[in-house]
Amino acid sequence: MPTALASGTAAIFDWQFNATPPRDYAEWGQLVEAFARHCLDRYGLDEIAQWYYEVWNEPNIDFWTGSKEDYWKLYETSATALKTVSPRLGVGGPATARASWIPEFISHCSTRGAPLDFISTHVYPPDEDVLYPERRGSPHKPGIFLLDTVRDVRKTVRQSALPDLEIHWTGWNSLIPLPDGRLSWDENPSVDNLSGAATACDLAMAVDGDCDTFCWWETSDIFEESGMPQSEFSNTYGLLTPNGLPKATFNAFSFLNRLRGRRLGV
Repeated sequence: MPTALASGTAAIFDWQFNATPPRDYAEWGQLVEAFARHCLDRYGLDEIAQWYYEVWNEPNIDFWTGSKEDYWKLYETSATALKTVSPRLGVGGPATARASWIPEFISHCSTRGAPLDFISTHVYPPDEDVLYPERRGSPHKPGIFLLDTVRDVRKTVRQSALPDLEIHWTGWNSLIPLPDGRLSWDENPSVDNLSGAATACDLAMAVDGDCDTFCWWETSDIFEESGMPQSEFSNTYGLLTPNGLPKATFNAFSFLNRLRGRRLGV
């Protein structure tokens, strides 16, 4: 949230991301509309109508200090502002961590008539350990949590009041708990080592028919959450190191991109 529009000073990460709701939602709407008009002027409608405008990031955890209802208001304000520029602009959410809020988000938008063109959300393998510490009480077979979550979201959307919504996973990767069982989100060798490539191939192919996009977080290790990495292989999320060296995970996606034709059962 830009400081001039923010309702508070709560901030996270090395670069001090302001996580508070807007002081005035009308001002936030003006900012979103001005941004969309800038994109329209610069790139043209045919180009930006192909883009996906996602509102906020993981408002169900530390990225947002407001309530769920505050996010509904932020979303409606943003979606309305975008559609004011052109009804062809695609907008969606709730961009939540751990695939949260999706049934109630669809229900809210359907009831209110708020614009909603797609569902977006995130999931990472360690989220199972967040929900079920040390996997105690988890209903998922070992290694299947992420796949079950993706398929459950597809089922939720298809059985909702808006069953034809596109489904975009805008955050996942090969993170797993450390060998001693601890969770580490910012220094985890599983994103740099060879097993990360195997995980990328396995999960991407497994959910290929369950969503419209399945987007790795993220492209490059030029990534600011915990401060800029100081080495080439720093256990950061990217497919490429800060100087562009491809990791095993990059090569995994390069391999996947070469696949053509039908899948063979063996």
